[in-house]
Amino acid sequence: MRVNRNVPFARLRGDRRGMALPVALFGLVAVTILVTSALMTSTTEAAMSSANLDATRALYTAEGAVQAYVASRGAELDSVRNLDWQIPGTTQRARITVTRLGRLPGDITANPPFGPTDRYSVLAEPLVNGRPGRGVIALVSLPSVYTHMALNVNAGATVGSDLEVGGNSKVVDRSSACADSLGAAAVVHEAGTTVTTSGSGNISGSVQQSSLSGQAFIDWILNGKTLEEFAKLADIKFGPRLDPELFPNNARAKWDATNPKLRWGCPAGIAGVTCPTNDPQTNLYPTVGVDANGGTVNLQGDHGQGILIIFNGNLEIQGNFQYNGIVLVEGYTKITGTGGGSTTSKIEGALISLGQNTTQKTNIAESATMGNAVISYNRCQVKAAQDAFNQRQIQKPVFQAPQATFGWFELVR
Repeated sequence: MRVNRNVPFARLRGDRRGMALPVALFGLVAVTILVTSALMTSTTEAAMSSANLDATRALYTAEGAVQAYVASRGAELDSVRNLDWQIPGTTQRARITVTRLGRLPGDITANPPFGPTDRYSVLAEPLVNGRPGRGVIALVSLPSVYTHMALNVNAGATVGSDLEVGGNSKVVDRSSACADSLGAAAVVHEAGTTVTTSGSGNISGSVQQSSLSGQAFIDWILNGKTLEEFAKLADIKFGPRLDPELFPNNARAKWDATNPKLRWGCPAGIAGVTCPTNDPQTNLYPTVGVDANGGTVNLQGDHGQGILIIFNGNLEIQGNFQYNGIVLVEGYTKITGTGGGSTTSKIEGALISLGQNTTQKTNIAESATMGNAVISYNRCQVKAAQDAFNQRQIQKPVFQAPQATFGWFELVR
């Protein structure tokens, strides 16, 4: 190689021609690294953000599923495993597992008495594309309380509306079938209502007007409970809020009825009613709860005993129905028993007709007894019916709604 000795060395050292390309390449590499790093960082952060969003959504969905399931099951919370369940009001589904953990003892000597408390764990796992995701477990206590019936009733007919006793019907303050020396009223009615007779209608005994009206009158009679509350504890149930089967209007209750839900016991001792010998029906005092769904329950006969509860509607007895025990009606009651003598419609115990407005107006404007109907206060039957109800509640404690969930934790796989 020839060297031009005429060019000074310092001049060669200061010549920067040819440096642009390496610098440009270095800058391009640096920018590429920065862009790649930024893309990787943003992609990673987006993936992390999406995963965190999905996890948070799954967590909230799981928490909501636990609360919604416990609320929807209420007193009927029980063990289930891997239940595919749709969360109400949403399109989301969750897999539910409920496990009974144990039972804490109760105290039947308390006032009111209460039974044991069951403890459950409730696991909810949101289902995404049919697969479970993030899960949450909560603990629930399900206490049981014995619901005690102690009605304030001391009259043949206790009414929250005007009462008309007409035809040949009568309301009596005391039944000859019960040795009752304490005495009672024939009728107790709400303040501001009236009691009248027409035709040969007869009221045997005192008529007492309560100083209470409205909800205070109802609370006094039912001792702070509600008819629906008692109806939900019934042995036999009809109507939307209680059972899918509606009450068959114009039904005839009888100890040997074709429909088992119309077998309401056989009240021995009522004229015209023949009970089978040594049959369990003679000792049966069932509670029958009927949701009238805003209408009128119609009974044609024949007989029964125990407690008959009609809520969300009225009661009309058109045939010859004979009943031992307590008849409780939220709306109005009309009894138009036909015939006479042993075929007269009769209630031995107590009729409580609260006369409250129903969701549908009916043509019954007031409680009334017509025809040959007889209502006789029978303290023995009132006590027997309530005792039978309360004894069943003690034997089979009725669970209230679960207490608030507690002990929350996330399931980690």
